[in-house]
Amino acid sequence: MQPRFRWTTFDVTGSLPPNWQHEISAVAKGADFRKFPRTPLLSREAPEVSHIARGRVHADQVRHRLPWLHEAYRREFLRLAAEAAQEHVLPARDHVVTENKRKL
Repeated sequence: MQPRFRWTTFDVTGSLPPNWQHEISAVAKGADFRKFPRTPLLSREAPEVSHIARGRVHADQVRHRLPWLHEAYRREFLRLAAEAAQEHVLPARDHVVTENKRKL
């Protein structure tokens, strides 16, 4: 059985708005910074590291403050994901993201 993992790179810089880095930086300043539990299967940290301090911008903040990014996720990035996966892909449903946010 051949492994399904493949690395695919797309340069989307040309499709982003001219001020994209500044806009993302401004939104990131308001990120929810706290210690999140280490994900055992995905973590690169040593086993004794129990938490990782990181920031998270919530989906509703992205949708309202970075509408072009939200749109790219639903359109262009979705198309690129389907191309890379060579199969039909769907975006996450908003209510699932909201429910997961409430649980944290």
